[in-house]
Amino acid sequence: MLSELSINNLGLIGSSSIELSPKLTVISGETGAGKSMLLSAIHLLTGGRASGSSVGKLSEQLSVDSSWNLDPEDHEKLLEALEDLGAEAEHYELHLSRTVKADGKSKAIVGGRPTTAKALGAVTEELISLHGQADQLRLRDSAEQLRILDGSIFWNEDNTLTQIGYGEAYRSWRKAAQALKEVKANAASKRREIAALNSFIEDYETIDPQIGELDALQGTISRLENLEQIRTRLLAAQGAIDNEDYSPLSLLETVAEELRRAKILDPDLDALHATVEEVCEQIAELTKGIERELDRSDEDALEELAEAQGRIVEVQALLKRSGVDTVEELDEEITAARKSLGELSVYGRPVEELEAELEEARKRVAHKGSSLTKLRQTEAKSIAEKVNRELKGLAMGSTVFSVDFKPSEPTPSGIDEVSFTIQQRGQDPQPMAKAASGGELSRLMLALELAVADPSVAKTYIFDEVDAGIGGKTAGEVGKRLARLSESHQVIVVSHLAQVAAFADVNLKVSKEDDGKAVSTTVSRIPDEERPREIARMLSGYDSSESALEHARELLDSANRRKA
Repeated sequence: MLSELSINNLGLIGSSSIELSPKLTVISGETGAGKSMLLSAIHLLTGGRASGSSVGKLSEQLSVDSSWNLDPEDHEKLLEALEDLGAEAEHYELHLSRTVKADGKSKAIVGGRPTTAKALGAVTEELISLHGQADQLRLRDSAEQLRILDGSIFWNEDNTLTQIGYGEAYRSWRKAAQALKEVKANAASKRREIAALNSFIEDYETIDPQIGELDALQGTISRLENLEQIRTRLLAAQGAIDNEDYSPLSLLETVAEELRRAKILDPDLDALHATVEEVCEQIAELTKGIERELDRSDEDALEELAEAQGRIVEVQALLKRSGVDTVEELDEEITAARKSLGELSVYGRPVEELEAELEEARKRVAHKGSSLTKLRQTEAKSIAEKVNRELKGLAMGSTVFSVDFKPSEPTPSGIDEVSFTIQQRGQDPQPMAKAASGGELSRLMLALELAVADPSVAKTYIFDEVDAGIGGKTAGEVGKRLARLSESHQVIVVSHLAQVAAFADVNLKVSKEDDGKAVSTTVSRIPDEERPREIARMLSGYDSSESALEHARELLDSANRRKA
C-alpha cells in the first residue's frame, strides 16, 4: 500500500507531501490545476522516461519520494527480490524515490540503494496497477488482453503448474526444431568436410611418406642427374687400378709375395703379410664394384631417376596440401585429421531421429497447450459473466462482453489468440479494439479489474479518467464499484465527477495558486467537514450555493449508505 507520496519541484508543484487512504483516495481539482502532475510522479516511480522539462523553472532537479507498507505474505517474492538487490524494507516499510535533473539525468533509489529506473519499475510493477489513457490503448491489444486473462488465472498454484508445463513443452519443441534446422543446414557442409578428410587420409595412406625419405630422394636424384660425370670418374678409377705400367694391385701382389717369403724366415712377419693380403682383397673387391657400376645400363638409371622425381613430387604435393614443410609435421596433421573425422562421424544425430523427436515435442506442445486453452476458456467464461454483471450497473447493459479464442501457431504464451469482444444488441460481436469508445473502454477496464482482481494479493490500483464520458447515475455506479474494489485493495482515482468523489475515504484537492509573482500547484487533503464544499464545486462550479451544498451532502450520505 502507498502510504505517503512526496513531490518536489515537479512542474508547478513546489513541494507537497500527501498521505493516502489504504482504501479509496480521490484526487479532484479544477481543470488545469495540475492533477496530471500526480500521475507524472507515479509514472516516474514506475520507471517511466524522465524529462528535464518536468523540473520546476526555479529548480535544478525534481524528486518523487514514496513510502509503501508491504505485506510479508502477499509480497513474499518482492521481499526476496529486494533482499537480492540489497534494499532495505525494515518493518516491511519500503521507500522508493526518483530524482530528475534539469539536463534529464535521473537517479532511482529502492530501499536506500541506488539502482536503475528499470529495476525501480520492476519493483513497482508488483505494487501498482496503473490505468490511464495509455493503458486504454494497450487494452485494445491482443497481447494485453491475454495478459489480463492470465493474470486472473495464474495466481492459483495448480493453474501455474499448467502454465509452467506448457512453457517447458514449448521450449523443448523450439529446441528440437532448432536442432533439426541446424543439422539440416550443416549437413552439406559436414559431408564436404568428411569427404575432404577422407580424401586427405586416403592420399596419405596411398603415398605413405617416410621420415627422412625426401633427403634420400634428393640424394638419389642428384646422383642420377650427374651420371655421365660419375661414369667418367669410375672409368678413370678403373684405369688407375688396371694400369699396365703401374698397377696398384700388381705392386701389392709383389709386396705380398716378398713378405710371404720373409715370414718363412721370420714368423713374426706374419701380421704384415696378412695386412697386405687383406688390402689386396679390398682392391680386388673395389675393382669388381667399379665394374658393376659401369655395367649398369643408362636405361635403368633414367627409370630410377624418373621414379625418384615422381616420388618427391607426390610427397611435396601432400606437404603443400597440408600447409606443412616436413614429413614429421605431416604425421601430426594426419593424426589430427583422423581425430576430426572420428568426431564428425559421431557428431550430431540422424535427421530421422531428430524429426521423430520434433514430432513428439510438437505433440506435447499441442497437449499442454490444449490444457492451457481449456483453463483459459473456463476462466474467460467466468470473467465474462462477472464483467457483464458489472456493465449492467455501468449503463452498458445492452453490451455483452465475451472472450474469443482462435487457434494459432504455438507461441511462448500458448496455442491460441485471445480477443476481447463486445456485442451491442442486434449487432454481431466486434473486437473491443474497434467497437468500444474511450468512455466505454474506461468502464470496461473498471469492470475487468473488478472481475479479475485477486482479493488475496495487496495491490494499489490507480485510475485516471475512468469516469470519462459518463455522468449522473452511471458515475455513481462507477464510484460504488471503485469503493467495492477498495475493500480489498488500495484505490487511487483522479476524477472530476462529484458522484465518484463522494465515495472517497480520502479526498485530495489539487489547486492552482497565483500570488502575482508566480503560479504554483498545491495538493492538500480536504477535511471531512469541508468535503461538501468540494463536492458542491464539482457539481455546479460553485462551493457556496446552498442548493449545491445540500445536493453534495445528499451525495455523501448516499455514498456512505451504499458503501455500508
